[in-house]
Amino acid sequence: MECKYCRTENIEGAVFCSQCGTRIDGKKVCKSCGKLNAETNVYCNYCGGARRFRQKRRRFAAGSRLRRGRYAAICSR
Repeated sequence: MECKYCRTENIEGAVFCSQCGTRIDGKKVCKSCGKLNAETNVYCNYCGGARRFRQKRRRFAAGSRLRRGRYAAICSR
């Protein structure tokens, strides 16, 4: 299974990506009730919570691949 976020190939049946930790099935956890919801939900199917889904902080390991898109390097001192 390929991770939708970092494109790492994971073993079949994995729930989380071995590289970035993102859920492979694309479901989100509601902060109010803790139930799983679809990635596209704006409201929780179970408690009606609006936009209260936990967003996992993503970190990238050296050599990981990013999604296609435009990126800018930000440098600071």
